[in-house]
Amino acid sequence: MDPVSGDIYSLESDVGDKMVRFPREADGNVVPKAWRDKIPDRSAARALATAGVALRFRTDSKRITIRLTFIDVPEVANAGPESAWERARPPYFDVYRDGLFQANVPAKIAYYEQDVTVFDNSTEPAKDSEFSILFPHYYGNAEVIVKGIGLDKDARAFPSAPRNVPVVLFHGDSITHGHGVTSPRETYVWQTCEGANCEPLNLGFGGSALRGFRTLDGEQTLADIARRKNLSRNSLRLIKSFLSGVFKQVKRLGILDAINPMVDVRTPRAPEAQDTYAYSLDEVKRMLLVLQEPAKMVVLTAALSGLRKSEIRGLRWEDFTGKELSVNRSIWNSEVNEPKTMRSKAPIPVVKQLADALEEHRQGMGKLAVGPIFQAGDGKPLNVDNLVRREIIPAISGTGVEWHDGQAFRRGLATTLHQLRVADKTRMRWARKCKAVQLATIL
Repeated sequence: MDPVSGDIYSLESDVGDKMVRFPREADGNVVPKAWRDKIPDRSAARALATAGVALRFRTDSKRITIRLTFIDVPEVANAGPESAWERARPPYFDVYRDGLFQANVPAKIAYYEQDVTVFDNSTEPAKDSEFSILFPHYYGNAEVIVKGIGLDKDARAFPSAPRNVPVVLFHGDSITHGHGVTSPRETYVWQTCEGANCEPLNLGFGGSALRGFRTLDGEQTLADIARRKNLSRNSLRLIKSFLSGVFKQVKRLGILDAINPMVDVRTPRAPEAQDTYAYSLDEVKRMLLVLQEPAKMVVLTAALSGLRKSEIRGLRWEDFTGKELSVNRSIWNSEVNEPKTMRSKAPIPVVKQLADALEEHRQGMGKLAVGPIFQAGDGKPLNVDNLVRREIIPAISGTGVEWHDGQAFRRGLATTLHQLRVADKTRMRWARKCKAVQLATIL
């Protein structure tokens, strides 16, 4: 089921594997009778399964327990090898706390209601944290129905902070969904979005789905996305291009021997893209007035250096000479990568305002001023996404400044440097790292 629109997507396998969509507003006999009469009770029960769900919330509870039951018991006593293999594995829950993976927790292989404690921190003081719990996906014993979630008696629970990240739809077969992996965090879909910082919508389902995907399906998919999301026409073109690339690849791999179904798909009507947002120097100053460290220093660095979020997270003290910052790495989640482009690797000049602030920041860290410039409590690189959600967005909510994204500082860099009357020589050095659209303002 699409969690936004309520539309239902299912696999019709009476006459061939293909995806069928049933709109939420549909009336009457929308399911072919010949197919509807053949739906077994097990398949109907699967509609209640929590496969592919990621639950996010904040709580100060020391324990989190999930009550669940399996959808059904083993089909037959003497099952085949594949069924026996699936039934030999328990369902697994993956738990993240404040963006960091905590544990992979199995339930019992028991065909009755059971309680599974997925988080237990009873020996430590209560702490308000944001949790993400990934529920088991489809296969054998992983098809579970969640009856409830238990917290400590006096614990508090709140909605998680909004995630200002792209939502990516994954369409494919059972491998896309995650069949065969041990836990939900090991699926291709979750691994992709964990690395690319996006929110997955996993529409993988059993069967050879890609082979049955037609131009009509592509047309409907783009139309559905355009209806649900306020995207520009250019964004829809990029989605179509991405899907077309997927089918080109599966043709190269021999999975599909047909015309690329996305070739004749028409891009839906949508508004043209609006100009992207750039922060002004006045907006930066208003943010700095209300922010506390380390959020204040992160915002100042972004505004006066133009570095990307991942590059700021990767900064280390050995990269700062007092006059320059060398960009030697970028960090997405826990992965350390090379800078995005060769131009990104060039050292950047540090204006006096930023240099003085960094020196003050170094002195304030004392003996901890080694390694990452922006550190979490454990000395590891600070999670900037968490910092934005928990500190920056709440703090600036009353200033009249809206949070857009880290790129808004980069887009406004040219104007900021100009208003600060930065020397022409320094601005020229910046010109080598900036896009052509920024050069005129910098010069």
